[in-house]
Amino acid sequence: MSSRRRFRRARGVMRPKLQALQQGWEEMQHRVWTDRKRLFYVVQMSLFIWFLHLLHIWMFIVALRAWPPFVASLGLAPLAILAGLLPLTFAGVGTRDAALIFFFKDYFAAPTGAALGLLCTLRYVIPAVAGIPFFTRYLAYSRSPART
Repeated sequence: MSSRRRFRRARGVMRPKLQALQQGWEEMQHRVWTDRKRLFYVVQMSLFIWFLHLLHIWMFIVALRAWPPFVASLGLAPLAILAGLLPLTFAGVGTRDAALIFFFKDYFAAPTGAALGLLCTLRYVIPAVAGIPFFTRYLAYSRSPART
């Protein structure tokens, strides 16, 4: 099958899915932006969850017997996370680690930064591995004809 045929076929399959995604996105935007109470709740929950992520990273640092100020960690950890989001390596591994070592160089040595990078990577890997047994059930559910 030629690549043009594959593209046309994929476009035909994806169009309804993309339209449903667009409709759902617009509905979500309308619901959040028209209700101030809901908007406040969404923003507060987002900030709270970010705080918990940063607290988790700071506790990793303390577990590695380094003692950066908590406020400095709140400022530097998001920079390292954002550096890890750059599409340079698979899952940000290496990029995020180098950023952690660079940004926290005044607070701990490079081996501690590398260990912190490993722990931060495990924050993503462990839940993903734990979800593998449920993946086949998800695939069966997503492909079932009764689901609309």
